[in-house]
Amino acid sequence: VQYRDNCNTMTWKTHRKLYGWVTHQRSLKFKGRLMTDREQKLNSIGFDWETILNNNTNFVMPGFDKQWLAMYYILVDFYNENDHAMVPYFYERNKSLGPWVRTQRDKFKNREM
Repeated sequence: VQYRDNCNTMTWKTHRKLYGWVTHQRSLKFKGRLMTDREQKLNSIGFDWETILNNNTNFVMPGFDKQWLAMYYILVDFYNENDHAMVPYFYERNKSLGPWVRTQRDKFKNREM
């Protein structure tokens, strides 16, 4: 697939499958589960690991807290599977995701983000 720009300029609406794939690769890397050969191939084309994509904007967080980013990508996986981000507080598949989402919402509400 050839694009004039890069993967950071796409949106969920314009490139749904590629967007999901890119997000998944980032998620695997930050969880430490991306196979080395795949990471090397992506590095060889200048793949950007630190840009977070969302529906409205793309932003870069160099040196961002990897634990936060790992939880973010777990939330992205949840969203991709469920088409919403209303994670139950006691989510069986990942017991830390519900409390993490609540903390993020509280921080946003209190203008701490």
